[in-house]
Amino acid sequence: MFLSGFANIEDVGNQFEIDMKGINIVIASYDYRNYDGRAFVLFEQDGMFFEVNASHCSCYGLEGQWEPEEVSWDELQNRLLKGNLGTYAPRDELEKIILKQKLIADKAIEA
Repeated sequence: MFLSGFANIEDVGNQFEIDMKGINIVIASYDYRNYDGRAFVLFEQDGMFFEVNASHCSCYGLEGQWEPEEVSWDELQNRLLKGNLGTYAPRDELEKIILKQKLIADKAIEA
């Protein structure tokens, strides 16, 4: 799901200046306010989940900040319940996205 700021997966790749081959976006958000930007990307690759957090001032963009970190379901749930998961999106919308991905992952493990 592409929330504020990112139009599609190609846009994410262009903003970070990376190749998005093999990456399945779960949530991508890029908020740009008062000349400062903040981005959060949650993605799946090879059955594992990763997140990227990036920010910039008015002088630069997101280039050079693609530094994925593996993330667990427990960490995502904690961020969802106690934070904003790196976005300004409504919490109920984020909960639906995360729960849907968890159900998909659980079914894949069962298969």
